Amino acid sequence: MAHMAGELYVIGEVDPVTGKDAPFVKIGIVRDSDTRNTTQRVSEHQTGNPRKLIVHGVVKSSMVERLETAMHDTLAPLRISGEWFNLDRKGVTWALEHAKALSRQVNRIDKHLETAELVKSTVSNGNVLASTSRERGLHRTLIEADVRIKAGERAEKAVRDALIAANDRKVDVAAHLIITPKIGTTSFDDELFKASHPRLWQRYQIETQLVRGRFTPSSAGKKELDLAVLDSDLAELIAEIEAMAEEFGRRGRKPKPLHTLFLTLVAAQAPIKWQRMLVEAELRAACGIADGITDVCTWTRKSVQQQKLDTAALKRDHPAKWEQFLVTKPGTTSYSVVKDNNYRL
Repeated sequence: MAHMAGELYVIGEVDPVTGKDAPFVKIGIVRDSDTRNTTQRVSEHQTGNPRKLIVHGVVKSSMVERLETAMHDTLAPLRISGEWFNLDRKGVTWALEHAKALSRQVNRIDKHLETAELVKSTVSNGNVLASTSRERGLHRTLIEADVRIKAGERAEKAVRDALIAANDRKVDVAAHLIITPKIGTTSFDDELFKASHPRLWQRYQIETQLVRGRFTPSSAGKKELDLAVLDSDLAELIAEIEAMAEEFGRRGRKPKPLHTLFLTLVAAQAPIKWQRMLVEAELRAACGIADGITDVCTWTRKSVQQQKLDTAALKRDHPAKWEQFLVTKPGTTSYSVVKDNNYRL
């Protein structure tokens, strides 16, 4: 949950002849760590663009990358390509007001976010805190969000699997499925080197001190949650997506309707994921350096000594042996469903 401060901008286009707004709007970010600001970004986008660019608005945020993701997902059904959206003036106004509302939510719990970031690298003290009604309420919100998100992930997988199967049947799904061939990765085989040269392996061992521990929400009450009761609209959308994904396996079905439902799901999940992020930050802060909160969460963090091979030093001192134990793994292919309408002029 590391902070990344900056500003989210909304840039629009104006037709130089008619003076009317073009339907395309860009929603992007400039980080405070960047060497350029929003004005400079507009100048960059203006180059080669026959339409005049205008800044509709800027929203500052201490978590600007997460804000951008939330906005992109919320507007997924209107997302043309990349960071460009099909929005009229009314839509632009709504987008800016929504981004400001999300930014205000972050500001309200900014201290919790800072505390959560600080204590994650602190060894916990072995105590388990008694839960308050506030923390139990937050926990309930979190596990309800998890039920919604997990169901959404199953539906997204159903869409992805259906599109992959269609692609395997030579159906054209290029506008809806990103297929990324990945070249094989080359790495040093530590275990084989250890077995072959145990003394040399030991000589190049270095120790590092790490604090490790996983924040885990309590599962108390989670099994009793029924999505159909919890969120009937989302349950109906997911059922429709899963049914259409199964039907898509039959010949003659086009991918566009399924992908449109997928984008609707992305938009529906956006506020749920956003709320969960903020709730977890508050619970992490409430846990502090304790091992957990009764019926809410566990977060035991321990200091761990880790030994590892100093590969940089070994490569420098024994380049031939380094080369000898390099192993290349075969390439893979990754698949992801396009989160926009993949429209190009």
